[in-house]
Amino acid sequence: MALVTVEQLVGDLGALGIARSSVVLAHTSLSRLGRVVGGEQAVIAALLQAIGPAGTLVMPSQSWQLCDPGYLDDPDVPPEVWPLVRDHLPAYDPAGTPTRTMGAVAELFRTLPGAVRSHHPHRSFAALGPHAAEIVAVHDLDCPNGERSPLKTMYDLDSWTLLLGVGGRPEVLRPGRAARRSRSPAPHLG
Repeated sequence: MALVTVEQLVGDLGALGIARSSVVLAHTSLSRLGRVVGGEQAVIAALLQAIGPAGTLVMPSQSWQLCDPGYLDDPDVPPEVWPLVRDHLPAYDPAGTPTRTMGAVAELFRTLPGAVRSHHPHRSFAALGPHAAEIVAVHDLDCPNGERSPLKTMYDLDSWTLLLGVGGRPEVLRPGRAARRSRSPAPHLG
């Protein structure tokens, strides 16, 4: 298997259309990128290098483990133990609650110095860069993905959504396309 370096990733990101100073929401799967020298740390370094110091990187940092068991309806957690689970779920802490199901890249990213995280206990986002605080500032409990969420702020900032190792080949969704829930197909670049 060929090795993937930071330099190669930066070149690939540029070929996909990721530009310096961009606001980028990145969904990543490290295991689908090949053998990345430096692992998740290298992927983050490449993303940050591609957008430069004037860019802002955002990643989902969801913590489904704090959801009410009735909402998750996990077959391994029968309804008779739901009260026990509810009584013992820890409180959400943006700095300390780990991500779940978001992958190693997102988990490392949320812990980086300067990264900030939204306050939604289940569907949070982490951000790093000049627009980070603005992006995570509003995240209503009853609006995890709508007008009062980081997605709306990213839409207003003409952010890009990057699918890297997620859902087939790498792709970039043009600004706002995902937020508008457009029925038109997203362009495949590169």
